[in-house]
Amino acid sequence: MRHIKSIIHQSQEALKINKLSESEKRGTFQNTSFVKFFRGSVIEVPFSLGRTIRGSSFNSIDLDPFSKCLFNQDFLNFDENRFSNELFDYYLIEKSKKVGDFIDIANSEIQKLPSWAIAYPWEGLGFYDLQNYYLNLLAGNRHDHLESTKSLVLDNDAYSLDYAKSHGKQFKKLAIEITKEGFNKSFLRPKIYILKNTNNWRWLMAGDGNHRAYIMAALQHKTLPVQVSKVLDRSKAYNWPNVKNNEYSINEAQEIFDIVFDGNSCIRGCY
Repeated sequence: MRHIKSIIHQSQEALKINKLSESEKRGTFQNTSFVKFFRGSVIEVPFSLGRTIRGSSFNSIDLDPFSKCLFNQDFLNFDENRFSNELFDYYLIEKSKKVGDFIDIANSEIQKLPSWAIAYPWEGLGFYDLQNYYLNLLAGNRHDHLESTKSLVLDNDAYSLDYAKSHGKQFKKLAIEITKEGFNKSFLRPKIYILKNTNNWRWLMAGDGNHRAYIMAALQHKTLPVQVSKVLDRSKAYNWPNVKNNEYSINEAQEIFDIVFDGNSCIRGCY
């Protein structure tokens, strides 16, 4: 699979079919866009069309807690403690929030789940999957950045100062590297979803590479080197995993899509 992806990437570069036109950079989805936007495609996308993993525009710094905490940081002298404490303040605010505090969904059981169980309609894991597995996934994701991994992960531990510090530690390391050396394209690129709505498109972080994306945006880079995870066509919402499993209705799924597409709200909390 890796060999096949390498061939695809080399072919794209050689034929220059992964370069966005000026119209595409402004958000127009053209007929030729189909040969640029597909699973595994490697391209550079403009931050002006980007959405953080929480559904807000990268340009709307006040909406996303991580964007807000990175604001005014000196990336060559990254203040890890300041970042961690500011993020922890958001943790304290969100600690008791539920799914229903962030999204409008009819299922009353889902509304009452903790906010860290929020699943987008197009994701592979649903609300109940995340309810059962997310905290363990979180522990695995943060493991290498935690000062101590002795304590078991319970519901409220996701909002501990230790977890906030783990993000501060990771951001500091990446901030220094990217500021001094630039974005390293030899590593696996951040993964994104392409959101297609008739003749327009936006992009959304898909889980991998979020910290690098936040830093690149905070450093005011115009574009981000990425790999396309999936193309999401609004007209095909009926085929998204969490619609097919009946956790979202088609209308609810399209409403979530529209909110993220607009980028004017934070549809998820810190988790």
